[in-house]
Amino acid sequence: GGVVNLGILYYIYMGMLAVFCTNAINILAGVNGLEAGQSLIIGASILANSLLQITRLENPAGVDNHVFAVVFMVPFLATTFALTYHNWYPSRVF
Repeated sequence: GGVVNLGILYYIYMGMLAVFCTNAINILAGVNGLEAGQSLIIGASILANSLLQITRLENPAGVDNHVFAVVFMVPFLATTFALTYHNWYPSRVF
């Protein structure tokens, strides 16, 4: 597979994705476990994508970008998993 350059459409898509994910999580604030659970699923998807791309890419600059994402996602997932565990019904925190 080759790389498809989407140009400006990439930035529009990523902007819309960031807004959608943020609003989707905020809508669920106050419902036990759902907000943290959704964050856990999104973070796990980003981590899986980054790990997949690290194994497929040959460009060192591209690999470095995905390693950077993995470095941020691992602690995020660890803390979000702990919050999900303690915030599941019946909630013991918050």
